[in-house]
Amino acid sequence: MNYGKTLGILNVLTGTFESLIPQGQTAMTPYYSANGKNILYASSVEIKNIQGIGQWIKVKHPIYKINIETKKITQLTNSLNGFDFAPVYISNKDIVFLRADSVGNVSMWELEDGNETKIIDGLVFYSDQYKTQNYYGHFNNSYYIDFG
Repeated sequence: MNYGKTLGILNVLTGTFESLIPQGQTAMTPYYSANGKNILYASSVEIKNIQGIGQWIKVKHPIYKINIETKKITQLTNSLNGFDFAPVYISNKDIVFLRADSVGNVSMWELEDGNETKIIDGLVFYSDQYKTQNYYGHFNNSYYIDFG
């Protein structure tokens, strides 16, 4: 989860793979724009010898956008603690994403015109008794949320 993951383009005709993120970074929860020109993803520096989710959650994981044609990477979020993940476009430029802080609190945020707004707090992803993560994988916000 914290190293050995990249984001790239596989050319099925030539069998070549082109990484889109800088070396030493690890990417997670990618999401394509409707036109297929941009990918949203969370990223952080790779950490190979980490001691559990409690240590990893303290590393910043901003949301980035990469333009597949120009390869330009833009950092979209600026969490001061914890990490952002599971970005989803809700318009051509606005997104929602999840943010976990250093004590395991998970909240949902909207990024509209560069402004971050908390939508909901207290989402349960961790067990209070054991301080362990009960969830790992991809979280599809569209199954749980209706934006009207």
